[in-house]
Amino acid sequence: YLPDGEWMFSRYQYRNAGKLSNRGWAFSLDAAVFSKNKLEWTTGLRFSTCQSKVLQIDSRESEEIYLFSPDAFDFPTSYYDALVIAAGHEPGLFETYQFDGVDENGNWKFADLDGDNILHEYQGDRHELTTLPNSELGLHQSLRWGRFDLQAWVRGVFGHRLLNGYRHKLEDKHVVPWRNVVKTDRFLDQLESPGNPFSDYFLEKASFLKLDYLALGYRHPLKNGSIRLYLAARNLLTFSNYQGVDPEPRLENEGETYVSGIERGDTYFPARTVAVGVEFSF
Repeated sequence: YLPDGEWMFSRYQYRNAGKLSNRGWAFSLDAAVFSKNKLEWTTGLRFSTCQSKVLQIDSRESEEIYLFSPDAFDFPTSYYDALVIAAGHEPGLFETYQFDGVDENGNWKFADLDGDNILHEYQGDRHELTTLPNSELGLHQSLRWGRFDLQAWVRGVFGHRLLNGYRHKLEDKHVVPWRNVVKTDRFLDQLESPGNPFSDYFLEKASFLKLDYLALGYRHPLKNGSIRLYLAARNLLTFSNYQGVDPEPRLENEGETYVSGIERGDTYFPARTVAVGVEFSF
């Protein structure tokens, strides 16, 4: 995705224009924890890590590509050029100002990271925050007692951040007078400055643990097989400090696979489903 001139109806062209390194390790453990009389307990654990790094972009080691399309999801243009792909860094990085509170006049304050008393737009005063997870966890538990069985799947993803689009749009008291102002735990009631300039204030840590699947079943023998009745639930519980809709990593934005870490302001809540079923075995 490089600005190299006019291509059809766009000045951008998609192509393989760099080198990327992915490194990590994976750990897997399966065990029969207990088996006696009618009770059986088995478990499975999966844990993996991944570290990605952009090695080269278009054969020029020092080149940086800034990516963002604010008009694609109704965000202010202050988001523009916030996502960066740069050689020697992780992909999916946000370059942002560091939030430093609200001053006595109700205006935003951002950290002067280079100490020169000037807030620079692109260099010196913007720091990098990753949108990609660095590790994942999977845990499976299976219990059987006589004709009853219980299955549970727990999943965790760690290390990523998400741009909370709902907070950015709905915590602004000045943008639309007739819109409800959403007051989360991070809402700044003392803020009087109109607009929400882009900073790490809206980039939240989104690590989570989820109870993805839980099922309870009962199997009854038949003359030539068996029948199993079960009650199953998906997306049952989520444990996370993220205040948006869903803490799952976002690896694309409306089909743009290089734009990661954005929870759009029109994201729909994930569904929790409960099902009752019957299985026949012959």
